[in-house]
Amino acid sequence: MDPFPTPRPDDPDYIFENAMFRALADPAARHILEILRQSPGSLPEITAMVGGFAHKTLQWLDALEATKLIAKDAQSKVYRLDSAGLGRLTDFALRFSGGSIALKA
Repeated sequence: MDPFPTPRPDDPDYIFENAMFRALADPAARHILEILRQSPGSLPEITAMVGGFAHKTLQWLDALEATKLIAKDAQSKVYRLDSAGLGRLTDFALRFSGGSIALKA
């Protein structure tokens, strides 16, 4: 099996990975991940920490949620990091690192 198959535009994994990297390309979205790494938060809380408008923060949250990097509790409307998407991001990186990633201490 080829560890680096040629991407097919109709492949769900290819589509998902592209969406994930588009979401991560935005510095504000990465800032939101850092905020949620500290603790879960609601839209108003996250908006206050990002320092923007709620509608723009919601766009970033929606993009991160679509790639499963974050999840929103339906009842409380609180956002948190989602291990499903973070696991897929780690798996993607492992494909290029020979199976191990050196983490900063």
